[in-house]
Amino acid sequence: MDEPTIANLIRSFPGLQTLIAGQTRFSEMSLNALIECCPDLEELDIRETYGLESESIQRLLQKCQALKSLNAWDTSVN
Repeated sequence: MDEPTIANLIRSFPGLQTLIAGQTRFSEMSLNALIECCPDLEELDIRETYGLESESIQRLLQKCQALKSLNAWDTSVN
């Protein structure tokens, strides 16, 4: 799946609570879709993804206050 498809899929599930996206093409676009559309997110696995911005990770932690688990092992953050 390409980045816009993943982001649009995320936007289709605003009640999403768990997303396992480790070792995928999860991108900044997908992360922004989560931040904008999934405030009830409780668990996110983005291990071994690349090219995310540290500011976006900070926004995720601020906006998704229900987040209990974040697996970002070996994730490249700019």
